[in-house]
Amino acid sequence: MSNHLSDKQLIGYIHQILTDAEREEIDRHLSTCARCRALLADHEALQRRIHYGLMGDLRKARPSSRMCFAALSPGLRRARRWAAVWMTTKELSVVAALVVMALLLSTLITIPTPKPIIITVPTGMLFKGNLQRTGFYGTENAPLAGELVWSFQTGDIIWTSPAIADGMVYFSSDDGYFYALDSQTGLEAWKLKAPYNVSTSSPTIVDGVVYVGIDNAVYALDAQTGDEIWRTPMVWTESSPAVVEGTFYVGGIDRYFYALDSETGEKKWAFKTGGEIFSSPAITDGVIYFGSGDGHLYALDSQTGQESWKFKTGGYIASTPAVVGGVVYIGSNDTHLYAVDAETGEEMWKFKTDAEVWSSPAVAGQMVYVGSKDGYLYAVDSRTGQELWKFKTGEYIKSSPAVAGGVVYFGSYDYYFYALDAQTGQEIWRFETGGGIKSSPVVADGTIYFGSEDGSLYAVR
Repeated sequence: MSNHLSDKQLIGYIHQILTDAEREEIDRHLSTCARCRALLADHEALQRRIHYGLMGDLRKARPSSRMCFAALSPGLRRARRWAAVWMTTKELSVVAALVVMALLLSTLITIPTPKPIIITVPTGMLFKGNLQRTGFYGTENAPLAGELVWSFQTGDIIWTSPAIADGMVYFSSDDGYFYALDSQTGLEAWKLKAPYNVSTSSPTIVDGVVYVGIDNAVYALDAQTGDEIWRTPMVWTESSPAVVEGTFYVGGIDRYFYALDSETGEKKWAFKTGGEIFSSPAITDGVIYFGSGDGHLYALDSQTGQESWKFKTGGYIASTPAVVGGVVYIGSNDTHLYAVDAETGEEMWKFKTDAEVWSSPAVAGQMVYVGSKDGYLYAVDSRTGQELWKFKTGEYIKSSPAVAGGVVYFGSYDYYFYALDAQTGQEIWRFETGGGIKSSPVVADGTIYFGSEDGSLYAVR
């Protein structure tokens, strides 16, 4: 490959008309080349403008700023075929090129309203960025300097991971408040006092509603005002909810996994496991995946709650699974990171660390990143489970890594927040706080947000 990607390679990558080998080669190049990541972002932005200029008035769409053009609808496969013909025909005249473009646009215009799909591009509106819990925040907008933008001091430890939506950042503190801040300035917009204390459930924001576990209940709150929409009593939850097509999914320490109506909070079904559930659900293709204190990774039908399969590890599971390409990745307190077939529940490989794995894995390209209580952040080949590199911190790691722009971000109990080169594991920068960092980061608009046991929420760029 040349020093930088050509326009043809970038367009082929966006429209997914490359071979697997070509795509893997470009993935490797993008992970190390900031200029090409920026070019890719420009191309994707152009495609979004083309598509939403046509479709916005028809469907009143409000797309995510990072939504990939080629992933929006199965109907776009037709447009992709036209794009492939256009790119491979080198001798087209100007008139012929315009004709092809007209066909492309007419194809887009006639696409029927698509069925709801689970977008794989991270939004930052829930723990680990998306419903598949991959912890991958795209190839752009990575904070590269490690400089403080602002910090907000609460009255106690922050264990939860923040969520970002519509210019606001939401999180809980052990001081008994749930907070909403302006994401640009760090100024408080509102806060909600819990009757007793808040849990370490991280919030999810969907359509202007914040869903979160607080005390012995789960709440739906107005994202702008903090006003309560509904509240459903529940034994304490530290699982972070997922909301899909009108259903709210969350696990509890009472050993049950729940599905509630997201409009009313009424229970649809409940599934009992053999242990407390700290793991947050990952959802894809109508299947829910989560871990339990009984050492099992569960796969349930999202509509009925019926068990599809369960996979036994050798220890307690607090880690949240990540689901990518038909594989479920999850850590266990038996010191292993596992790769499990998402359809059958069969083990594909396991990777051993030197201590418990509470951290939840992040997956980007062909690499899986996870922290361990042995103080290392590991990078593992997603296909084979072979170690690619490891980075030593001064204390154990419970923070779940986030990946953006070829950089891995995570916190350690040594009081530092780290940014590493995702390909090599070399340190790019570190940021010191006044306490251990369990909170997992979220990346949005070139800024990374995370909490610390010193009681502060930080925005770093």
